Amino acid sequence: FYCFQGGNLGRSGTDFSKLPVIEHGYWDSKEGMRRTVVLVYDKKSGYISRICFLQQKRQIDEDEFDVAGFNGDDCSVMPQKAQSFEDLRSVWFGLCKGTGEILDATTGKYTDIAGDETDIDACSKVLEQLLGKNSSPDSSFQVALPNGVVLVCPYSLEMGKNFEIIMGYKRQCGEIQTTQYSFDRYHVLKTVTARCITNNL
Repeated sequence: FYCFQGGNLGRSGTDFSKLPVIEHGYWDSKEGMRRTVVLVYDKKSGYISRICFLQQKRQIDEDEFDVAGFNGDDCSVMPQKAQSFEDLRSVWFGLCKGTGEILDATTGKYTDIAGDETDIDACSKVLEQLLGKNSSPDSSFQVALPNGVVLVCPYSLEMGKNFEIIMGYKRQCGEIQTTQYSFDRYHVLKTVTARCITNNL
């Protein structure tokens, strides 16, 4: 389990050869909504097994909302379809800068992202990975989900190859939260990188 600043939180199997599952959520305090994605791979074939998504709305009469928990009464009506990538690019791209943290999955230590990794070029590269027209070659899957989260991941996991899974969500306040999972060639999770990207203008 991990929790970054701004309600960017989730949990993951640290060894994907044994537990190939990621569950991640983005908490939007201004909207009172949490959006969750669960990505599951088949352990035998290595292919994507399923992608589940949900959004939970804080009820008006609630004094508190358990961001990490689940209550069926909090489930809100899901939009019928996701935004197109053209629409997403028009509102996500632009001059930007970012802050963030990196979790070392081996030690459990969090460190702040610093230096060049916070500048416009670094943040634009992350957005290009998520929304770029060429960010989904034959070996990867790029999808915008109806709950507003964008996901890019491999179609299948091949032993002996490093891989990344990246997802992101644009909060109502305008900030873009992204999360990158980096696995080594043995399918062991090495780092989780969380960014908060804002308009630089």
